[in-house]
Amino acid sequence: MEYDYICYFHGVCEPTNPGGALGLGAVIVDANGEVMDEMSKHVTPRPDNTNILADYQAFGCLLVRLISVTKDKQKILIQSDSKMVINQMNGSWQIKKGSYYNSAIKAKELLALIKEERTVVLTLVDKDKNETAVTLSRKAL
Repeated sequence: MEYDYICYFHGVCEPTNPGGALGLGAVIVDANGEVMDEMSKHVTPRPDNTNILADYQAFGCLLVRLISVTKDKQKILIQSDSKMVINQMNGSWQIKKGSYYNSAIKAKELLALIKEERTVVLTLVDKDKNETAVTLSRKAL
């Protein structure tokens, strides 16, 4: 399948996990390989911050941006090295209780909204293929 957009996201919680600051990163690349949008965001340290919460918040930020920049009928590939986010959003794993729960439910709702008018595929990739999003998340710290 040929995609109109290929997107990547990554989140990190440092210097401690749990409890550190969150760094969120995401990138949207168009069909020509041009970077259309990048996001790098810092979230203040809190006791319940974790790496998975960071991944979900980065994914949520990416989805919000996709709603505003993509059009109906477009095909979008979203890739990440976050096994939990990809598997939970694809329905392979259950969303369980934890500090990430509310972010996961919100992301699932946003994803369903996007999928009403667009084709969206989520795939797991190695961290080296997610390098830009990883760099953006670390830059936010």
